[in-house]
Amino acid sequence: MNPHEMDKGDSLLETNADVILIVDDEEGIRKSLRRLLAPLNVTVLDAPGGAEAMGVVKTRPISLIISDQRMPGMTGVELLQQVRDIAPDTVRILLTGYADIDATIGAINNGSIRYYLNKPWDDEFLLSRITESLEVHRAVVENRRLTELTGRQNQQLAEMNRTLEKRVQEQTQQIRHQHQEVLTSFM
Repeated sequence: MNPHEMDKGDSLLETNADVILIVDDEEGIRKSLRRLLAPLNVTVLDAPGGAEAMGVVKTRPISLIISDQRMPGMTGVELLQQVRDIAPDTVRILLTGYADIDATIGAINNGSIRYYLNKPWDDEFLLSRITESLEVHRAVVENRRLTELTGRQNQQLAEMNRTLEKRVQEQTQQIRHQHQEVLTSFM
């Protein structure tokens, strides 16, 4: 699979870059969304269906995925549920022209999507939801990084405390031994 890519400069290898994956079986929709996202400082990938999208999600971190609901082979809800299972930090938006209320309610209730938006979309509204979703993603990733850092630092601190306690015990024994020698010499 060769998803189309539009990146910020040649910085695809940046680890902190936001990556948006657009999934829609209609090429015109993917192109429209890519044009809409062009002013943002993000990498944009696209895929024509769920299977191709899963291939992308399994190979690189995705900040945000925007998926159509009705696609051949896999619905948007099915795709976003699978994405949630393997990449829970990826923010998920369902963008559809069809009102499938049961699927939508199910996706919202089980946490598969953050937003359900209709086609045709309002550019400003969609961009505001995308921007907010990317901020949420960054906060989640930063929180995880800080939690891991705190855990490592706590382990280092615990090791330093054990080492310090051992040194204090050794020093205390040495002082007692020297004290005993001084008393013996004095006597």
